[in-house]
Amino acid sequence: MTKDEVRAIPSGSHVSCLLNNGRLGSVKITSIKTWKREPERIEVGVKYGMYEFTTFDAAEAAQRFVVEV
Repeated sequence: MTKDEVRAIPSGSHVSCLLNNGRLGSVKITSIKTWKREPERIEVGVKYGMYEFTTFDAAEAAQRFVVEV
């Protein structure tokens, strides 16, 4: 994925993500935070499971999120 594709994901949607164990899992996008002064800076908040939350920056999100064709 590119940074523009990451920015276009709506909050509340589910995307496929490469997990730490190498498997594909479904994560829910909880928020996408952007800055006016630094347009390249993006933080994507995700939820996995019932209690696990984390944030990805734009580079990590572009590597981990998988586009299904």
